[in-house]
Amino acid sequence: MKFQSIVKRSLTAVLALAMIVTAAPQPAFAAGNTKNLVKLDYVESNDSLESSNYSGLYEGITTPDDDFYAQKDILFLDASLDGNITYNLAGKYSKLSGKIVTKKNTGSGNYTVSFYGDGKLLKSYTDITHEHQGISFSVNVAGVKELKITSENSGSYSYGWVFLAKPTLTSGALTLSDETLEMNAKDSTFVTYSYTDAKGNEKTTGAKWKSSNTKIAKVSSKGKIVAVAVGSCKVTCTIGGVSKSVKVVVLPKKVTGVKELSKGKNEIQLTWDTQKGVSSYQVYMYDVDLEEYTLVATTKGAVNSARVKDLSKNTSYKFKVRAVLKAGKNYNGAYSKVVTIKTSK
Repeated sequence: MKFQSIVKRSLTAVLALAMIVTAAPQPAFAAGNTKNLVKLDYVESNDSLESSNYSGLYEGITTPDDDFYAQKDILFLDASLDGNITYNLAGKYSKLSGKIVTKKNTGSGNYTVSFYGDGKLLKSYTDITHEHQGISFSVNVAGVKELKITSENSGSYSYGWVFLAKPTLTSGALTLSDETLEMNAKDSTFVTYSYTDAKGNEKTTGAKWKSSNTKIAKVSSKGKIVAVAVGSCKVTCTIGGVSKSVKVVVLPKKVTGVKELSKGKNEIQLTWDTQKGVSSYQVYMYDVDLEEYTLVATTKGAVNSARVKDLSKNTSYKFKVRAVLKAGKNYNGAYSKVVTIKTSK
């Protein structure tokens, strides 16, 4: 049904539900994931209209938030036809919450907004009038696959707009013991999780684990991560329809086999054993004035050699090399043993 047709009905008992999602009020436990209900595909509707830009409809409406007029993602239901709409939640969410807001001084009578989960009434809000300017609502939708929202009206209204303002679909709260793990190949460690549903009940079993790349790291059904080879991947924990990931970085190995490849009076070319999966190598040389090792060369890619120039003839220099993995930022492997090489006379 188009918006123009709603206007042509002389605005008879129109119920407008504005479905705009923002962050839900923080419960006592950590916040879970949120989802904009209107962005979900609806299964069926009766005399409904979805839109993403009808902010002009709100002129003259008093709401708790000054910026409410500029909000988008709006759902309209015609209460005169017992408007309703059904969404497929697929059991992924635990709570729907927000505020009921109305247009002031528009007539007399009541509205009823009801929520059904898989055919069973979850909650109804009755005796809603044009004087209500921000009634908090919260509906437990844990395990609900199909959510149906209905609207009914009684009485006489010149305008009958009612809004569900800023409703939020919230999934359970899931936290992991680690956000990023830096490991060496063949090392292993456990990642633990804490999951709390919308009612505050903690669950300690039932999680499923999956690695995005088992060639980098594997994970058991109990959350034990085993590092396989140099690289990075994500290990994801899923429970109650909620997922969270830990970044696993398998660090480069200690560089071995550093030696002279060639040399001259003013330069030395080094080489070393190659490593799979690394992004580059860094060469450090000891600075006798600073009394520390400083970076003198970085390879382009995983090339296993580098040339150091501008050296003095017939002089001994100390070098060490490390491998680098770039995975968002640089992760460095251990330095090689120090080698001493003397330039030519």
